[in-house]
Amino acid sequence: MAIGKLVDDATRQLNDWLSAAKFKEGDALPSERAISRELGIKYYALNRAMSRLIAEGRVERQGYRLSLVVKARPAKRAVFHLVVSYWTHHLASYRRAAENLEIDLVVHQWKAVGEAASLLEQLDLTDTAGVICDPPTEYGDTAWVRAALQLTGHGIPVVCTGAWDLSNEFSSVAGSVMHGLELGFSHLRGQGHRELALVTLPHIAECGLGAGDYWRRLCAGNHADASGERILFQSSELTAPGEIDVLAELLADGPWKNVTGLVLLIGHRCTLQSVIKKLVRRGRRIPESLSLVVVGDARTLHAARPRVTAATFDMVLWFETAFDLLRREVRAQLQFGVQRRPSGIRVMPCLTVRDSTRALGEGVQARPVAASDAEPLLVKGAAGMAKSGPRKKGAGLEHLAKLAYSLAAKASLSESPRFMPVDLRSHVNRSLLFRRGWLGDISLRCLAPGTQEIHGVPFEILGGPNRADGGAIIFQSAINTIGNAQKLPDRMIIPIAAPVEAVYILHGCGYAKPLQAFAEYGFYAADGVVGTVPLVSLGRSSEGRGINEVPGPDADNPNANIQDWWPDFPHMDFPHARMVPLLETDETSHANRHVFLYTLEWINPSPKKLLTHLEIRVDPSVPTTLGVLAITVVKPRGGVKR
Repeated sequence: MAIGKLVDDATRQLNDWLSAAKFKEGDALPSERAISRELGIKYYALNRAMSRLIAEGRVERQGYRLSLVVKARPAKRAVFHLVVSYWTHHLASYRRAAENLEIDLVVHQWKAVGEAASLLEQLDLTDTAGVICDPPTEYGDTAWVRAALQLTGHGIPVVCTGAWDLSNEFSSVAGSVMHGLELGFSHLRGQGHRELALVTLPHIAECGLGAGDYWRRLCAGNHADASGERILFQSSELTAPGEIDVLAELLADGPWKNVTGLVLLIGHRCTLQSVIKKLVRRGRRIPESLSLVVVGDARTLHAARPRVTAATFDMVLWFETAFDLLRREVRAQLQFGVQRRPSGIRVMPCLTVRDSTRALGEGVQARPVAASDAEPLLVKGAAGMAKSGPRKKGAGLEHLAKLAYSLAAKASLSESPRFMPVDLRSHVNRSLLFRRGWLGDISLRCLAPGTQEIHGVPFEILGGPNRADGGAIIFQSAINTIGNAQKLPDRMIIPIAAPVEAVYILHGCGYAKPLQAFAEYGFYAADGVVGTVPLVSLGRSSEGRGINEVPGPDADNPNANIQDWWPDFPHMDFPHARMVPLLETDETSHANRHVFLYTLEWINPSPKKLLTHLEIRVDPSVPTTLGVLAITVVKPRGGVKR
């Protein structure tokens, strides 16, 4: 007889025997050999038949012991109550999150603000397991807070969802509104927008820091003080036509007419398409003359035309986190009879770039900015990525070429070339391509040799494929002392021998310490020094700075003009110094990271006088290490004064 038929017959006999013997769930069974003898079945056939029943979940084997499986009783689904606005468009996300976690959800919806407190009071019952509260956002309303605290006082856990930070009172899951503001701010600044504004609601807060205060500090830390004062506080989420008119008037003919980038913090009732239409009627088309970034989520966001760039949240993840937190607190209440200490969880937003933002210079018009009041730009992430390659029209470091220094932009418009590269070939002492070739253990492979335009200045990048092809001048420091078996220089003279209106230097530093002066550029004419620029590294956040505070030079030492090249340091632009983000790939770990060089601008106070040389001096006793890659000068119109 075929083995398959033997096993099938053995399986049928075994099932019949188990049913006839009336074993109870969990009872131990005889050994397979004993069952084989009792039923008259060959052992190998019974063994395979038993394996089938084990796979089907009817029998359980623990070592040599066999027993009938205790059928799992269906777990009782948790029942939670949700108190939420009647106007919310997140209800479907709440239901989906509850279904994913096998939670039965009882929904209570309020229309007026005062109804939220009333609904919470009605849930003060012994059979209420737990409550999720999506609270009112109207400024100054605290009745619902008192009602929620009454529930927790009676042993009913409450988890709050929304923008409120109430983790000192009861557990909450909230979105990081402040991070959303920073994403919108950085995106617009990275596209070249200098004149920005914020529309927000006065109640939105995180850790006691209002959105308006955070915006001011964000602007101040990035040298955009004028933008920090452009804040419009709305009271009804831009739902009233009159409030939309106020915004349109400000941007059309009012004090915000020069604004090219708008960050809008919205609630779920915001009529976003109405805002866009009103702005268009007043001549502010999006994105042609106004780039718009929204922080938050609204039903109209998904249907708006043009599609709106937004810092939004994964709402299902948000609500699943809230339900998990509530189940944890309910379990603790049942097991120990006391509630756990409140917990606060923050959900981080993600910026999705769509059609409502455009780089300045791609159709967006702004007022001309004089050289005296030009602001440095903040560029973060891939938006400010520098690309490698020989300079030609339409290629090279295109994005950073648009962010030109004012004087460099004027020089590029001259009929005759006014840029002159300084020849560094006899001075370079390090390769860019090999391990320890730049400032540390990571090479700088992303910057190809050739002419690269950065911040409106053409720089001649040296280097090549061989280890001996130098691409940078590395100076001595307490960490870097030897290069190519020779002592690194702590002083160097670079001949210029030309009349100079401005000098631009492409350089970088490593091992930076906070606000440490570690080097100096000295500019000399035949009769002596014309000017000096000390290099001061920003380093990491200085002692005493708050964790949410935007890093920047301290008030008592505002002279920082360079930052460590490593991406873990906070990077920003400074007066007459701008960062150069480069996308560097680590081939061993296949990881991508942005590393940072910097450009420095020195404007000659005596442009008609012949500049003989540049002297670079470093302090070899400090760890901060300087590397210089390229120098370009701008020649003035006119002759040389001797």
